This record gives sequence, structure tokens and C-alpha cells, in this order.
Amino acid sequence: MELDTVTIRLPALLRDCPDYWKKFADQFDDWPDMRKELEGMKQQGETNRELMRQTAKAHNTETMAEVKVNDQNTRAITSQNKMEIEAIMELLIHHMDTSRLEREIEKRNAEQYAYMNAAASDISHQGNPLTQQGM
Repeated sequence: MELDTVTIRLPALLRDCPDYWKKFADQFDDWPDMRKELEGMKQQGETNRELMRQTAKAHNTETMAEVKVNDQNTRAITSQNKMEIEAIMELLIHHMDTSRLEREIEKRNAEQYAYMNAAASDISHQGNPLTQQGM
């Protein structure tokens, strides 16, 4: 019985409310445009995610290169310090004059600081020597 009532009223509703049904039908016409817009938003989101992934990867590569440079510098300084201690011990064993020993220590310290400052300046102003990029 309900079906008959709906069937009877439907033509009357279509006839009495044409603007409503036109608006309703027009909404379906906009669906392809909305789908295109959604696809564009999805693509933009994927592009942004890929850009973030690549940026993080590049940053990680740069960081690892800096760690490697710092590690190499630390090893070089440690090796130099060990050699200096051995040389000083050798000089002490041979009864070197203490003023001459102090001058030698100051000279080697000055050289070491000059190398460290040059390396720090190169990294901060010219970029990483392993990646050849400015900071």
C-alpha cells in the first residue's frame, strides 16, 4: 500500500517542485569535477610527501658526510697528538732543554690550531668537502 502511495505522489512531486529536482540533478553533474579536484589534491599530497622524503634523504646524506669529516679530523688530531707525545718523550730522554721543548710544543700547537680553524672555516663557509655543497 505504501508503494502505491509513493507511486501516486512521485509525479506530483516532480511537477510541483521542478527547481528542487533540477538542483538535485545538477549536483550529479558536478561529480566529475569534484573527482578531478580530489585526484589533484591526492597528487599534490603525494608530491609533497615525496619532496619531504627526498629532503630528509639529502639532509641525512649531508649529515653523514659531516660526521665522516669530523671523524677523520678527530682521528688525524689524535694521531698527531700521539706522535707529538712520542716525540716529546724522545726529546726528554735525550735531555733536551726545557725552553726549546716549550717552543717546540707552542709551534706544534699553533700548527694544529691553524689546521683546525681552516677546516672549520671551510666547512662553515664553503660547504662540506665530501658533498661539495655550500651551507
